[in-house]
Order: sequence, then C-alpha cells, then structure tokens
Amino acid sequence: MTLSILIPTYDYVCYTLVHDLQKQCEIADNLDKYEIIVMEDGGKDQVKAIANLKINDLPNCRYIRKKENVGRAYNINNLVKEAKGDWCIIMDCDAQVISNNYIKNYISATKQHPDGDVIIGGLTNPTTLPSPKVSLRYTYEKDAEPYRTTQYCNAHPYSRFCTFNVMIKRTLILATPFHPTFTKYGFEDIFMGVELSRKKVSIIYIENPLQHTGFDDNNIFLKKTETALTMLHKAGDMLLPYTRLGKVVDKCHKWHMENTLYLCYRITKPFLRKNLLGEKPNMRFFAFYKLGYYIGLTK
Repeated sequence: MTLSILIPTYDYVCYTLVHDLQKQCEIADNLDKYEIIVMEDGGKDQVKAIANLKINDLPNCRYIRKKENVGRAYNINNLVKEAKGDWCIIMDCDAQVISNNYIKNYISATKQHPDGDVIIGGLTNPTTLPSPKVSLRYTYEKDAEPYRTTQYCNAHPYSRFCTFNVMIKRTLILATPFHPTFTKYGFEDIFMGVELSRKKVSIIYIENPLQHTGFDDNNIFLKKTETALTMLHKAGDMLLPYTRLGKVVDKCHKWHMENTLYLCYRITKPFLRKNLLGEKPNMRFFAFYKLGYYIGLTK
C-alpha cells in the first residue's frame, strides 16, 4: 500500500511527531511508499516555523508553509490534494505517538477490514492535569472520554467522526472534501460525519490512539468555543439539527424558553466565566454557557 500522513498545523512545532512517525514508516511491512506532509496554515510565529523547517531534512517528509490563513478545513483539503498515497492518515499537530506499532496497526486494520473506507484510531489524554491554566480544555476532554471508547464509537460511527487521528481512502476524501463554510475553528469534523452518513461510508474504530498534548489555556479555549459556535450558527440548518446543542436549542424554541434562558445567561455570565476560567471548571456551567452564547447569536 501507499500512505500519506497529513498534518495541518498553525504556529505549532511538530518535528518530534514527524520524526517518530517517519521512523515507524521506515520499518513498516507491506508499506510500498510513504510520505509525511505538514502544512502551516498562515502561522505568524517565525521561531516555530524555523523549527519546523527541520522536517524537510527527514526522508520522505515535507513542511509546506502557506502565507494565508484559510482555516483547518481548507488546510486539510489542500493537504489531500498534495498527497500521493492511496490511504491518508490525518492527525492533529498536537498529537503524540504512544505506540511503537502505530503505523503497523493501521496497515493491519486495512487487511482486517477490507470494506472499511475510514478507520479511526482514537485518542487518549494525560492521566493528570498538565497545568491549572488548561483546566477547562482538560476537564472537557476527560468528560468526553466515555463517548470515545471504541465500543461506543462503533455503535455511533458517524456522530463520533473526528480527524484528530483518522485513516481514510484518498479517493473518498477527494470526493467528499471538507465543506467551505468552515473557514474558522469548529464543527468541520461533525459536518464531515454527516456527509459520510449520507453516503453510507463504512467507518471502523480501532484501538490505535494518539495522545492529545496541546491543551489551550482557558481563555484561548473559551474564545475558540465561541468561534466554533459562530461557525455553527453560520452553518445553520445544514448542521445544527445533527448536534447535541442543536437538539437543545430546538426544544427551547418549541417551549418558547429562548428569551428566558438568554436573560439567565446574561445575568450569570460573569459568574460562569469566573468558574470556567478557574482551576475547577464545571461542565454543566460550560454547557449552559454554550447554549446562552448560541442563543445570543440568533438575536
């Protein structure tokens, strides 16, 4: 088989990740050709860009730096166009390889699941909080873990689609690129899951995780969440009904509760932000914050 590993990045040094992947590809059986491509999406940090330039010194590896920031969805589409492999592994730049058999496991999965067009290896998080400054993102990720088990995901394959760590046939993603609506952070993976569901694409989840290491600090993650909700509002009916938040919003609309909930959100917003930006964020508060923020976008 031929393989392209595609890593979209923005102001993040991922040389170690590429180096670890390249070493595994070199010794992998049944791998005829491989390439690893990192594409910088208009990053501004010159120091990090210089550090990533070392990727070009590794065999079969490329670091491509784009001047214009087009968003993660466009960046992945561009990476796929650059790729030459029959299969593409797409992963986040803040991933860490934690198994010496990572590449081998994916290759084996294509043999074990010959009808699978998409194979997802999953992710894992550090067992302890890396820093109080990242408590919101870390707590959110840990809270989501029960919905990321292989068993749960195989039972709900489309709603759990995620490109943090996924292997997909290149012809499939060329025919089903990420939607141009998602020019900024958020919800591009969920919409891709909807598109794959419509096409009845076979998705298989296996135990082959990468570890998530790049936790945003609380202020940045809350801002990213607001950006994602703005993207969700922009997408409108083509995506909202397929999200958990959308189902809650629909109930609020049917029960004529939007104005009351939005008033509660505005009154409690300072308290909510204080909790979410603190060391022990409450995920129920986070859910209400997202609901109130989204309702505000509709006003």
